[in-house]
Amino acid sequence: MSSDDDHGTILAALHALLQSGGLSANARDVAEGLLKAMTSKTRLLIAGPESAGRDALANAICARAISEVELFVADTPAAFDPSNADICIWCTATFSSSELQVWQKVPDRLKGVGFLVPVANTMTFSERLNDAQMSYFHSIAISEFYGLFPIVLGAPPGTQNAELSSTLLREIVGMVSSQRAAAYVDAQRFLASHRGEAAERDAAPNLVADTNQNADDQATQDAAQQALSVLAGYAKDLAPEMAEDDPEALTQILTICSAAAEALAEVMQTHLGGAGVSSEFVLLSEDARTAADNILLLSVEGGLSQTICAVTTLLQLRRELEMLDAA
Repeated sequence: MSSDDDHGTILAALHALLQSGGLSANARDVAEGLLKAMTSKTRLLIAGPESAGRDALANAICARAISEVELFVADTPAAFDPSNADICIWCTATFSSSELQVWQKVPDRLKGVGFLVPVANTMTFSERLNDAQMSYFHSIAISEFYGLFPIVLGAPPGTQNAELSSTLLREIVGMVSSQRAAAYVDAQRFLASHRGEAAERDAAPNLVADTNQNADDQATQDAAQQALSVLAGYAKDLAPEMAEDDPEALTQILTICSAAAEALAEVMQTHLGGAGVSSEFVLLSEDARTAADNILLLSVEGGLSQTICAVTTLLQLRRELEMLDAA
């Protein structure tokens, strides 16, 4: 069984345990917190002085539409509040002593997932990212951040330190995936420690099973129909065979695929917080999240085969949703 299958199974089991009503009040609170951690978007905070390219980087990340990420931009230091952030990017020109004072107040948990991003443009590159400055940035990053990722605004895509380089993008996506994986591990431990409650639930007579099953079927069908309607809104723009080797057309299709996958994962996620949908829908929702991440990476690579793969992935999700709708 793949790790994706394992994760989906854990999510479905946790969802089913919550629906059973067999947990104590305290255990239910923990389970709901775990479910929220696994299904909520990761909160990415972009901070730093306004003149340091903070807004430009935020716009570049927004254009990429990273799946399962909710982006916040903070005026620093006036509105810098890291308490609700899951990941933080600090944009800077020089990382002054005043910036260091603000950053040193950040919780250690956020420093471990913090990116120091010195920003220059093609005119200020030699001044802001010279050897002496880079040495200083390295010394700060080693003790205060997860990593150092300098960028140059206006640099051609694919070049070293290009604006929102594929390296930085992959690091962000990888960190989001790692945080979700950690939530799954916590959920796995929770399920293992509550097997007794689950066994008692299974052994007890369920006098309303038929009624609940009918309600679950209807909720699943409604959720599948809503998800299908999201995909239908993008269908007419997805035809990779028509683009052939036109790089601009392929890039546009990949961008649409990424947006469609993110929208699909988001609308499916909205049905996981409450009771009602089947475990099959929960598993498929997890597949949609994974697909959104994969399609995002395909959009970074570009090309005809990557475009065909992205479209095929969405078509497969649509077929599985149609099966749930028809069940």
